[in-house]
Amino acid sequence: EQSRSNPALGGAVMSQVFSLQRPGDGDNVYGSVVSDGSASIVALDAVNEGEVNRDGGEFRQLRGFLASLEGQREYQAYQQFLRESAEIERP
Repeated sequence: EQSRSNPALGGAVMSQVFSLQRPGDGDNVYGSVVSDGSASIVALDAVNEGEVNRDGGEFRQLRGFLASLEGQREYQAYQQFLRESAEIERP
């Protein structure tokens, strides 16, 4: 069992593992990585769901950040719409 932050496997291997498709019951999914003169073969046999503490401060902070980001995107889209639909005459 590995986590996303396991430094022993290296970033390229972890990136490959977490980009593989979820295996079916009793099946394995395979991948390979060639990096820095070495090769690794990866066998993924299960995916464990993470736990989220929705009452924690970190979750609330993330929700606030995402809401702010969405608001910024909406505002930028509105500004772009106004620029594209504006009829400006200059002498």
